[in-house]
Amino acid sequence: MYVMVNVVKSIGFQFARKPEPLPYMVSQPLPWQVHSVSLSRKSSRAEE
Repeated sequence: MYVMVNVVKSIGFQFARKPEPLPYMVSQPLPWQVHSVSLSRKSSRAEE
């Protein structure tokens, strides 16, 4: 787990050096968020 934190930090520093880190970091998590939302909706439907 500690190694993962270091990897994420190093990747974050690499993006920070680039001129446009925000668009990439903002666009990446979106598909995951949409996927998690769709999964939660399916689970809520199953409970009904």
